Amino acid sequence: MFAIRPIGFVFPFAGTTYTDVHVCTNGYVYVSNAGVPAPGAADFTPTTAEFVSGSPRFAPIWEDLNILAANNGQVYINSTAAKCTITWKNAVCYGTAAPIFDVQAQLFPTGEIRCYYGASTTNTATTGAACIVGATPGLGAILPAVSDLSAGGATLDDTIYENWSVAAAFDLTNNAELLAPTSPGWAFAPLGAPANCASTTALGAGCGPSTAGSFYENFATSAAFDLASTAITVTVAGGTRVVTPGGTYNAVGSLGTPTALVLTDDSQVAAGTLGLTVGSNGWVAFGAGNNNAFTPSNVTMLANPAAAYYSWHDLNPTIVGSGLVQYEEAGTLAQVTYDGVWDFGGTSAANANFIQFQIDAATGSCVIAWGATSTLGNGRLVGYSPAGASMDPGGIDISATLIGGPIVLPATDIGPLALAATSSPVLGTSWNLKVSSIPPSTVFGVNLFGVSDPGILDLFFLGMPMCQLRSSLDVIQGPWFPGGNTYNYSFPVPSTPLSLLGFQLYTQAATFGVPPVNAFGAITSGGVKGTVGF
Repeated sequence: MFAIRPIGFVFPFAGTTYTDVHVCTNGYVYVSNAGVPAPGAADFTPTTAEFVSGSPRFAPIWEDLNILAANNGQVYINSTAAKCTITWKNAVCYGTAAPIFDVQAQLFPTGEIRCYYGASTTNTATTGAACIVGATPGLGAILPAVSDLSAGGATLDDTIYENWSVAAAFDLTNNAELLAPTSPGWAFAPLGAPANCASTTALGAGCGPSTAGSFYENFATSAAFDLASTAITVTVAGGTRVVTPGGTYNAVGSLGTPTALVLTDDSQVAAGTLGLTVGSNGWVAFGAGNNNAFTPSNVTMLANPAAAYYSWHDLNPTIVGSGLVQYEEAGTLAQVTYDGVWDFGGTSAANANFIQFQIDAATGSCVIAWGATSTLGNGRLVGYSPAGASMDPGGIDISATLIGGPIVLPATDIGPLALAATSSPVLGTSWNLKVSSIPPSTVFGVNLFGVSDPGILDLFFLGMPMCQLRSSLDVIQGPWFPGGNTYNYSFPVPSTPLSLLGFQLYTQAATFGVPPVNAFGAITSGGVKGTVGF
């Protein structure tokens, strides 16, 4: 549920007026006047009972949607005095990878609501297929008879809705729905497929080296743990993460006044002012939401939503006699000490563990230092993983690997060269695109623009195996020189003539590096097709 936003005008809705909206990622919107009535919480399980009992809301498509960064998913609001537009961009149903679709609601000062559905909109969430479209004053309203929105008609009740409970049964796909207030009640009608809409389509995939930003060692048993009374230092600089042996286990209170964190068994808590979250089981994250499981798992670590450092083990700071987790900070530095915290099920000081994280929140660097550790309890996992779904580099023997030299990793995962549109090619605007996963060895890049997709899926004959050509070579823009692992570029779309509506333009990025990654010396991203429109 996003923070309150102004509508931009006084919006008449179900017998009263409202000035503000509270948008949920799950395809519905509460209305209020400066937060009155209070909006409900975000909810991914739509029911008609909740629809009419909750706060006033309208639902372009209330279902379990997932707005993923990997899909360039976003939720937008554009409030003006003439229209308030709310867009769920590049959504998927939870638990599914496809289809990706857009949904939009437009509110007008007349009280009219128009809902638009992309060509792939559906209801196939793995958490349940339930889906509701409609509007209600809520607050205990009586649920009226269901309406068939695709058929059109009218109702005298201020609540209007249609619900679908069978997967993929949603029947407003590639259509639009008008809800016009009749005070009381609504007139409703389908408006047909959207026309002349600007859009983008991803084509193919990029090529190039892939390097994980994670490292880890998974000790099957606590007795196998070989890092007690040692330390490792992880330094982040210049787009790399370098792991070296060494570091000091500091005394509690050496950085600042320590605070004992209030942690229960298998829990996490926000600590200090630097945005860190500390888990009771031996990890420190740069954000909230990581799994509180007591069994160390590299699969879970690599899937966690927040970047984190780990010395993961089943600990319980609530046992009588156990030490506590102490937090202290100074400037951008934080020190988290598991100060003699016992194993889960521990019965004596022999079960105590001394683990310390020294983190620079500004750079992401960290020292993980260990004092004495218990040989009892379950296994241990030591390492680091970036935020979100991360590549698996495979486990290593940290102490043995460091004998041969430092472990050098990218600061985040580097996958094949990628390209994504960050806006659509709308008349009179700039079409914006973002290149990502640029290899550190890149010297320069170019952008390709064309009027067709050659559809060549393997450029092996040019010495670029596994690379694709998804844009004809009508215009080559560049060179450009990356300042990191991403680069943004744009294409200005004229505001006229209107005959450009529906025109399709293709684009793709290519980078050249030293040392060369293949015989040709270049790699390509996937392509993006843009359709010019409004």
